[in-house]
Amino acid sequence: MAENPEPQISMEEFRFMADRAGLGMDQSELEHLKPIYELYLQYTAMVHSVDFGPEEMVVEFRPD
Repeated sequence: MAENPEPQISMEEFRFMADRAGLGMDQSELEHLKPIYELYLQYTAMVHSVDFGPEEMVVEFRPD
């Protein structure tokens, strides 16, 4: 099974998303945040690649 290449996004796309979200970040802040975003993009891709089949998913929180 071949591994998926690491998901990457261009700096222009990343700047557009940050601007659209109203973050108001300068270039150095964007350069600092982009590798962190790409790391979590990998984790998100892994979660989305799991096939749970027809199972119904339920999330519960039971405080002790």
